[in-house]
Order: sequence, then C-alpha cells, then structure tokens
Amino acid sequence: MMGFRSSIFHSVLFGGRPSGAPPGSLDPVSDTFTDTNSTLLSAHTPDDGGPWVNNAGDFVVFGNRALPSTDGLDHISTIDTGGTDLTATVDVHVANNARFAGGIVFRFVDTSNYWLLRIQRDGSSPAQVRLIEMTGGSETVRDTHDDESMGGTTVEIQVVVSGSSIIGKLNGSTVVSYNSATHASATKQGLENYYTTGDFGYIRHEFDNFEVTT
Repeated sequence: MMGFRSSIFHSVLFGGRPSGAPPGSLDPVSDTFTDTNSTLLSAHTPDDGGPWVNNAGDFVVFGNRALPSTDGLDHISTIDTGGTDLTATVDVHVANNARFAGGIVFRFVDTSNYWLLRIQRDGSSPAQVRLIEMTGGSETVRDTHDDESMGGTTVEIQVVVSGSSIIGKLNGSTVVSYNSATHASATKQGLENYYTTGDFGYIRHEFDNFEVTT
C-alpha cells in the first residue's frame, strides 16, 4: 500500500523516466504492489518504472505486498533501472521465526553475480543486516549488524551506492558499509528472498513500498 514516503515519490516522479533523459541515466522506480492477489510480479505494473523480471523463483503480489510463492527456492526479481549510482529502499515485514533471509538485491548481473542487503537469521544466531557480495556463485559476507528486535516487525532497509561506496541503512541509520567496484556497471535492482518450509525452514518476508531514486 502507498505510504507517506511512496506517495511523495509518486507525486514528484509520476510517469517514470523524465522526457529527454540521457542514455545511461537512472529510470526511477516506485512500487506499492497494489494489484489483484496472486498476480505474478512479472505481470504486475509498478507505479513508476519497470517492468519486473523474475530472475529466479516467482514473486507474487498478495495483500498489496510482494512475496515469494514457491517453497524451496531463492527468489530474485529485478528491474533494469538504467543507472548505477542510486538509492534503493523497501519496507520489509520480517517473519517472526528462527530463520529468515531476504532483502534488496542490487547491481544484479545474473543469478551468480550480484550484491545483497539482506535481513537474515539462521536458527540460534542473532538477526542481522548483512551486506553480501555474490561473485561467480560464491557468497561473501562483507559486513554485518546485529539487531534482535527485527523479528515480527516492519523495518525499512536502504542501500546507497555511488562508485565503489556501498552503504546499508536500517530505519534510516547506517549499519553496514563496504567499498568495492565489483559489478559496479550493473543496472538491475530488486528483491530477494530465500523461502523454504519444513523443520529448518526459512520463512518468507513480505515487501512493500519499493523505490529506486538518484
């Protein structure tokens, strides 16, 4: 649903890419995920920008939020924003569970090469904001921030990238950072969520008010 932050963004940038925008400049994105329940994200039209592409798994819209629908997969959906230096923000309704993993995917090249700003808990370990680099299918955690208060709540996460600088924020406060030019030319940003069920299942997050701005 459209919150205060999204409604302002939408009113200023309605219509998506500005007329006469030069090639390679950012195409702003805003999505409140307002649509018929069970609509595939790839069939859903964002408020601004788009389209969504399901790169792995299948996100759907349900209850005016985006969430993964299929058990047992790492779900990734992205939008090609045309730009590399940007701010990506989303509200995450965090699962109240011992295991969860999902957040913003950015500088996405393919399913083996991208960056993540992820909210994650692995069983008895603390809930964390993690800044993750994925290169050649190998995952490296570059920075972490512990915050046990996230489970069962709604938080805002934001990634700010400019050149080699990568900053991750939780509810407006910087909590993780790293400097790297890896995948710096990639222009796709979006959502990621690992979702499985069973005794050691990772419960899905729900996402709302996704934005990409300069």
